[in-house]
Amino acid sequence: MIGRIAGQFVLLIFRRVVVKMKANKKWVALPKDIRNKLIQNVFCPHCLDTVTIVEFVIVDDPAGILLEGKCKNCRNEVARVVEVDE
Repeated sequence: MIGRIAGQFVLLIFRRVVVKMKANKKWVALPKDIRNKLIQNVFCPHCLDTVTIVEFVIVDDPAGILLEGKCKNCRNEVARVVEVDE
């Protein structure tokens, strides 16, 4: 029983790593200046303004990729969808 649970846990971690690698590959394919503009152009519903996203992770999304992180100003959670053609 424990071996089966451990195997499922390892498979889950493997799937997450593969998904993150796929999302990161899409992100790195964007020109660096575009990536910087996207990082600095995230809407924060708490600040009601455009802010810079910090401490973010890149997640695969059906529309492309999703940046999930924190607002540089207020530290609340923010996200940004980046549409990417595959």
